[in-house]
Amino acid sequence: MFQICKKLARAVTLTAVVLACSGALHAADITLKLGHIANEENSWHKAALKFAEEVKTLTNGKVEIKVISQ
Repeated sequence: MFQICKKLARAVTLTAVVLACSGALHAADITLKLGHIANEENSWHKAALKFAEEVKTLTNGKVEIKVISQ
């Protein structure tokens, strides 16, 4: 009986660790916020979005930039 409980405890612990780490595997290592005062139709906003795309591409997704307007 004790062996079954011990194996079950190991399985539950392993599952919890895997689930806790699974979100971190898909997230960027660094997330930055880039804020500006322009609206979403402004060239500043469009340039900021393009910059965010380029950074994500060039860093293989390790750096993510969230663009925030007004």
